[in-house]
Amino acid sequence: MLHPYRPGRIPVVLIHGTASSPARWADLVNELQNDPKLRDRIDFWLFTYNTSNPILLSASDLRESLQRFVHELDPLGRDPVLRQPC
Repeated sequence: MLHPYRPGRIPVVLIHGTASSPARWADLVNELQNDPKLRDRIDFWLFTYNTSNPILLSASDLRESLQRFVHELDPLGRDPVLRQPC
């Protein structure tokens, strides 16, 4: 997360590519955070992984990390934004 958890904001999960890093997203994040229609509605979450891992392992890690993170941030399930399907 780039900011502390802010209930009601839509999480935008950015995942770097092979042989890359979250730094790749810097320009996009800056542009969207400066958009007056979006800045108060979204939060960016960055997922990093070892690019040498098999894709299915990284996908499983992502799924488990998101589930754990949502439960830690909102254990009572009061933030409907965190429970909406994509």
